[in-house]
Amino acid sequence: MYKESVTETKKRSRHVRENANKKQKIEKNLIFNKNKHRTQSTTRKLNASEELLYIKNQWTNILLSLSDRIPFKATKIQQGIFKKDLFIGTLIRKARIKNKNNNISEIPLNYIILIDDILNKKANNYLPGNGKWIAFGQWLSMKSPIKRKNVIRYLKSLLNNNNSINNFLQNNSNPNSLDELKEFEYMVKAKCIVNQNHQILVHLEKLDDQDAVTQAAVVINDYYFHTLDNASHRSNEFWERFAENFGAFARNNTLPYTSSNMASTHNTNHQECVDKLILALKPLSDSINRFAQNYYNDFYKKLSQLNWGPFAPRSFGIFPMISINYNIISKYHLDKNDHENSLAFLVVLGDFEGGEICFSEIKLVVKIRPGQVLVFSSRFLKHGNLKVTKGIRHSIVYYVHQDFFKEL
Repeated sequence: MYKESVTETKKRSRHVRENANKKQKIEKNLIFNKNKHRTQSTTRKLNASEELLYIKNQWTNILLSLSDRIPFKATKIQQGIFKKDLFIGTLIRKARIKNKNNNISEIPLNYIILIDDILNKKANNYLPGNGKWIAFGQWLSMKSPIKRKNVIRYLKSLLNNNNSINNFLQNNSNPNSLDELKEFEYMVKAKCIVNQNHQILVHLEKLDDQDAVTQAAVVINDYYFHTLDNASHRSNEFWERFAENFGAFARNNTLPYTSSNMASTHNTNHQECVDKLILALKPLSDSINRFAQNYYNDFYKKLSQLNWGPFAPRSFGIFPMISINYNIISKYHLDKNDHENSLAFLVVLGDFEGGEICFSEIKLVVKIRPGQVLVFSSRFLKHGNLKVTKGIRHSIVYYVHQDFFKEL
């Protein structure tokens, strides 16, 4: 029988120690360390000179651009979501509100030429004649007296207001079933839909680590039921909306900081539960990062260079934060705090039926399943869920807030 030498034993022991130290170092970088990291309140205890020193030496900024939202590898299908479509949607919404009539579904064809004129003219050389413009103003329920120049000015103001164009669906109520969405496309398999500039709208793909997905589902489910059973462990966000944000925040603050959920500020006894959760999610986070690197390499490279300093751990690779939604669906909404040139990477976990994600502007329903990742422009595409008809469905969203790109 072979017996290893003393030298081999020492060498093996050294490797074991090195691997253990490496693992411990990785874990320390992933979870909240009260001796190193800071929450929002503790960053505010710094004086002005300390803040400036942090900003100058610790917080490395980057610039995301529109081209970073262009996928590299995916087979792209162009979707006709144009500025005209969004503008028309805005006008329909305005007409519904002013007329108190939700049945208005389209603009009369004889006014479409006027909309084209507003969209295509850079100078003030619009179609002559007052009659059609005034009639359009009446359809829009503008106040009398209605003049051609006032209608043009009103339409231009709406066109230049990005919030109006991107928020044209004010009714946030979700459809109850697919029966109400008969005109919507139904996406199940991997697919990438882009706009006319080849920028991503919606992209569904399979992840490369199914074991990581399974592990994440188990640990989040355990965390969910443990938190339900222990009231003192529930954060305010968990109490109010069954969702929590973990990672690095910069919102409403001069400096980046560790989120209250990550630091378990509501109950220090809950910190062990959070640490266990974050560590168990690392394989899934690694899979998401590999996907981003493979399909959105420019986006990945830039976020890899983003450094928010030592006040918050880097737990999710290139992404400062994640949101975990515990067995709850979302109403139609836009994530207005997400960076305009960033993307949201969403995964779902659990054994469930229903819960499809709807994108109302492009008339698309996505049946995302565990093991897949859904990438979309969360700031500009209104999205929400159908009801979960059976089982438990959790979701995780990897994202970047605009506050991480402050120009100070």
